[in-house]
Amino acid sequence: MIPMRKFSLIFLGLLLWQLPLSAQQNQETLLKAKINEFFAKRFNVAQQNLRITYLRLPNFSRISGDNLTIDCHAPYNIKRLGRQTIWVRFLKNKTLVLKTPVTVDVAVKKRVFVTNENIGFRQRIDEQKITEENVWLSDTDTYLKAVNNKAQWSGKESTHFLPRGKILLTTDIQQPTVVKPGDEVEICVRAGELVIKTKGIARSAGGLGDMVSVKSLMTGKQLKGKVTSPGVVFINQSRSL
Repeated sequence: MIPMRKFSLIFLGLLLWQLPLSAQQNQETLLKAKINEFFAKRFNVAQQNLRITYLRLPNFSRISGDNLTIDCHAPYNIKRLGRQTIWVRFLKNKTLVLKTPVTVDVAVKKRVFVTNENIGFRQRIDEQKITEENVWLSDTDTYLKAVNNKAQWSGKESTHFLPRGKILLTTDIQQPTVVKPGDEVEICVRAGELVIKTKGIARSAGGLGDMVSVKSLMTGKQLKGKVTSPGVVFINQSRSL
């Protein structure tokens, strides 16, 4: 049998060996909690809608002492998802103990609108073609440009071909086209207080408020004007015709 004194020494040695590991694990837990809190506040989301993968953590053996304060800082103002590096400071009594980089991969869960079928170029977008889903986003551009509400896309049309399963972005939609190439349009030209009206042919497409090219049937001139209503192009130059 192992003498009691020798057993006590072995137990004490194991205990002393475990103490630094326990302290390091505690520091790691506190750091991860602080980083989660930092990104939850940065993206204004609940922590259950935040997913962080830790790719590089500091060497916790370099961090000693209790009652340390931890703060996080991102070296950029824009909100970013995906792989990134932030700076973490460990302070004790407002004195810097360690400043170190931490690399993480960040994703947030967001409610988005997704196409449930292929949508062709300049096709009208309606409820039958769109579903609302909760998805994890790790791409910053998609997060920033994702359409947030139905009013943004309802009754609009696509700016390009949208494959099935695509998250709908603000760059994917536009006002409905009310003038198309080849359409006969009414050209209105302001001349002082008068408005001269003539016929023309549209050479480019546009929605309300867009600038389009038209050809005057009276003079054959190529003109540019703003679409003010379906089939009507207004030109604010009295000598255009």
